[in-house]
Amino acid sequence: RIKRLMNNKIITDFRIIVNWPRLGYSGMITYYKFINIDPNTKKEIIDFFVNNKNTMYVSLIEGYYDLQVDFWLGEPYEFESLIDEIQEKFYKYLSFQSSKFYIRAEYYDYSFLLKKTVNTMEPFHWDWGQGIQTIDEIDFKILSELSKDSRITTKEIAQKINSTVSSVSYRIKKLIQKEIIIAYTVNID
Repeated sequence: RIKRLMNNKIITDFRIIVNWPRLGYSGMITYYKFINIDPNTKKEIIDFFVNNKNTMYVSLIEGYYDLQVDFWLGEPYEFESLIDEIQEKFYKYLSFQSSKFYIRAEYYDYSFLLKKTVNTMEPFHWDWGQGIQTIDEIDFKILSELSKDSRITTKEIAQKINSTVSSVSYRIKKLIQKEIIIAYTVNID
């Protein structure tokens, strides 16, 4: 049944939810308004955000704001530095309007299919420096592969990152135990 849903493009992908605060990151939502913008400059600005290593989400929106960009940041000074870079680079075309830090996040199942709300996870708080876990480059590569497709096999991950299946399996179990991987999700189109 899952393969049929995938073939019919109802299920588009499988992902993990990473507990970013456990790795020392906090989320920041920023909003911008375009000024004197042409299509080429607009594309340049969007490409800048999409390709920034701290960007989690980019969306063109309509209404009071024109653009929403969400970032993952490790330290508060990183946000100030990033905003300075954005203003220096795009001050003629982009007006920084507002920002919000994630304080708490709650994840819910796709309960609209069930006609009821089901909260399967406890909310977690986005506190800088609280209970930070460290990971190495191999753990980061594993998280990267799982974030693209959580159904990828440990064998495929091991091949992609030049490791062994047993090492990858062990590290995934440790990431779950450390509450860095907190859930798997199915994206439904």
